[in-house]
Amino acid sequence: MLESFEYKGKFWLPSNQEDSKVGTLKYTLEEGPLLELEGEPFTEELEILFKVFYEPIILGITSDGKPVTLEDCIWYVPHLGLSSGNPLYWSTKIQPGNVYLGEHFQCRDKIKFKNISVRYFYLDDWLASRVVSTKVENDKQLLTVTSPLSLPLTLLSSNDKLKIYLQRNVQFGFTHFHPFQPRGVKVEETSWLRFELNESRNLRDFLSFILNIRDFLTFVMNNPANLVAMKGETENNKKVDIIADIPYFPTKLPRSTPQDILFSYKDVADRFHDILANWLGKTELLQPVYFLYTQILYNQANDPHQQLLSLTGALEALHLRSKNFAHKQKYTSCDKYKKIFEELMNAIPEDTEADLRNKISEMWVCCIIR
Repeated sequence: MLESFEYKGKFWLPSNQEDSKVGTLKYTLEEGPLLELEGEPFTEELEILFKVFYEPIILGITSDGKPVTLEDCIWYVPHLGLSSGNPLYWSTKIQPGNVYLGEHFQCRDKIKFKNISVRYFYLDDWLASRVVSTKVENDKQLLTVTSPLSLPLTLLSSNDKLKIYLQRNVQFGFTHFHPFQPRGVKVEETSWLRFELNESRNLRDFLSFILNIRDFLTFVMNNPANLVAMKGETENNKKVDIIADIPYFPTKLPRSTPQDILFSYKDVADRFHDILANWLGKTELLQPVYFLYTQILYNQANDPHQQLLSLTGALEALHLRSKNFAHKQKYTSCDKYKKIFEELMNAIPEDTEADLRNKISEMWVCCIIR
């Protein structure tokens, strides 16, 4: 979620709603979510300095009536501060892991979703097609809608565990000189990917697939495809905005150009289902390769030498895992390697120190064990 926000409201523990605290929930992309409470804290163990406290769930409601659930909250013993209005007051800063705006979950086991929809940076560029287009005729800008506004879901991937749909939304509004004099039309077109598992699951189960697709888009766009927004639908059909505890690299992203894109959706639309199924199906095999390669794109501030090392590591991981992990192949049989091992050991000069000889032996003999 790229847009920062600040909500004032009341917050409490699920076990004691009467003991609510006034506070402010803030979010920025650089620092993540932060809850700052006023007044006495939730704990009475104030004499234990530097102790870390953990609360699995903190509930709240904003000043405009929106319910909030904070998950995996960490905080320290609060401190006394000074204020012109109140010379002495408690201030407690709490760092939540995940934030859910729009619903109260009384415990972690209740945090389950039927589906989660995600907007990715560069997703619209990768799709390379627009529902709404504009052109200029006779010095007037004309707007054309190329398909119905209520667009059906497009199934991108499907298996026994997961379904991924593409959903495109179009919203129209007016720009005004003032409320009674429209000046023009404002159009916002957004694309979302909706993830559905075979049953309602917690956020962690969804994130493994959501981040996998983020890596896929990062790979094909050659730039970090950060999550822009995430919304979940609960078992009782409530819509919830989700801020997940995941990293964003970097915070300022360049606009993509056709030269950056490995391939667009239009290039592979007729076989994209198979391409995505292949990517997801090889996650267990190639996850370390995905990680090493995408880190080059997520950390573009690294110097070229570091990027080269990361790329070399990714290539080596790809070679090793495709050779040994996927097909369980070996370069030679154990019996043949034992003979090679004996020849290698005999080739070591006799005056070599014992510690070095033993170290070389350990490195070479592990190949027989594997």
